[in-house]
Amino acid sequence: MSRTLIVTNDFPPRQGGIETFVHAMATRFPHDAVVVYTSSEPGAPAHDAALPFPVIRDPAPMLLPTPRITSRAAALARRYACDSVWFGAAAPLGLMAARLRRETGAARIVATTHGHEVWWARTPGARSLLRRIGAATDAVTYLGASTRGPIASAIGPAAAGRMARLVPGVDSEAFRPGLDGRAVRERYGLAGRRRGLEVEGLGIVFLEAAAAGLPVLVGDSGGAPDTVRDGETGHVIDGRSPDVVAERLIALLTTPEAARAMGEKGRAWVAEEWGWDRSYERLARLLARDP
Repeated sequence: MSRTLIVTNDFPPRQGGIETFVHAMATRFPHDAVVVYTSSEPGAPAHDAALPFPVIRDPAPMLLPTPRITSRAAALARRYACDSVWFGAAAPLGLMAARLRRETGAARIVATTHGHEVWWARTPGARSLLRRIGAATDAVTYLGASTRGPIASAIGPAAAGRMARLVPGVDSEAFRPGLDGRAVRERYGLAGRRRGLEVEGLGIVFLEAAAAGLPVLVGDSGGAPDTVRDGETGHVIDGRSPDVVAERLIALLTTPEAARAMGEKGRAWVAEEWGWDRSYERLARLLARDP
């Protein structure tokens, strides 16, 4: 029977976008077809006990591609007869791929990229390490055109030819029209995003808004445009121009029927194209012996 070893630092109870992504994928595998190897985290024993598949926690608070960590990952792959490996985030753990293949005979190794690998791709020393990851894996995944370009350039033409798109999903039952988020915003003191230097690989918040039946305005940078069908479910605009932002907002606010129609189209699009099950099916195909 085919079984996958997931190697990741990003797994609950730690919270974050990648953690949500990896957990959602892990829980969609058949329960006897997946094993998770991850770092230690406060509250992990109670969390892991509720899962129907093995979660092995390393004592380290962060997994790094050291000889010890790689040896343990290989031992786990052999112990559980795993014939495929998925790195929940390609950098840096994907640097273990070549040794894992040699020592375990893994038939398929897939490494998933997010926004932070773009920084690796643009930094000389890290760029060469990303190339090693590309050479040692069967597929490097990407979120959209904005992240694929720099990562493909870094990993080289052969590995770039094996790249595949793999995106997070949206729960259209959790995000639905009519929800009032004021209580949550007040509880956590949320009043808007802070500025940061991280690359916006996708912008899942825009898809969640669309799932809630809202028209969406996104800036034309990073992966945000991938989350909108421009002119159908919302608009892609120059986010640096207050006049443009104001113009589009006024148009939506003064034409409620048109805005409502955009929201309805957005919700239908998310339900059809951005479900978690669809993302899992793509990952399962990448990990299969004959993808």
